[in-house]
Amino acid sequence: MSSNEIFADNVNIGVDSKKTILFNHKKTNNDDTDQSFHLHDMLEIYVYVSGDVDFIIGDSYKTLKYGDILFTFPNELHRPVVKSNKEYERFFITVPVDAFSGFDLCEKSPIDCFLRVKDTEIRAIELSDEERSAFLRILTKISECISEDAENRYLAYSYFLRALYILNKAQSISVPADTNLPPILRDVLAYISKNFAELSTVSEIARHFHVSSSYLSSLFSKHMKVGIKQYLQYKKISGAKIMLASGANVTDVCFECGFNSCSHFISVFKEATGMTPNRYRNFNGPEF
Repeated sequence: MSSNEIFADNVNIGVDSKKTILFNHKKTNNDDTDQSFHLHDMLEIYVYVSGDVDFIIGDSYKTLKYGDILFTFPNELHRPVVKSNKEYERFFITVPVDAFSGFDLCEKSPIDCFLRVKDTEIRAIELSDEERSAFLRILTKISECISEDAENRYLAYSYFLRALYILNKAQSISVPADTNLPPILRDVLAYISKNFAELSTVSEIARHFHVSSSYLSSLFSKHMKVGIKQYLQYKKISGAKIMLASGANVTDVCFECGFNSCSHFISVFKEATGMTPNRYRNFNGPEF
């Protein structure tokens, strides 16, 4: 088992202190890899280098190969599924959707390649072998210049713009899912994604697929590395964050996302996000 190497851990490579672009480059083993679901308020660019890892984005499950580039929208449920103790190396960068709101040097935003994709598509960027090699070299340069001087943001930022330029030139933004997930679990993920607000128990889901609750729970946990009931709750919180960010009333969000009481919703939401739904709405909702 290899020792861990953290080349960059949430280093801000942005040049606007109010719009932090957090860069990460890590090489770890399974014992030290965070496999919990993530629900943050920014775009995330994820680049896989090595390991034995799959990745979940929403209701899509993808088996990863060298150089795969995935991205997630704000408040979209996602996580890696590490399947063995092989050395796991990856880059991931979180970018505010308004990170380039004042960037008027060209017609399109540097993150236009992400923003123009429909939220129903599988979000992966296909590069040629030559483009992928150039892209990975740039990410490595960012990591190296940060290691040499953590305050060297301008150089890191310029490299990041080069990386985005390559992604914006990519011909393919949406690609088919490549997965070894059992077909029933693919259907279960899609079913939960579409109906999470109406679902509350494992037995409801199992009944829909004509299998036992124990079988479905065991199969789900084996492949997803999380319980199906916990996954359902993550989906409800994800939906709630999106509604709150759009300015929806807390009570309406509570019941539309399938919670039976506001007190329970507030408790679960605070545990998952660190703040109450009302505070989250006030911080992230639209300005009126």
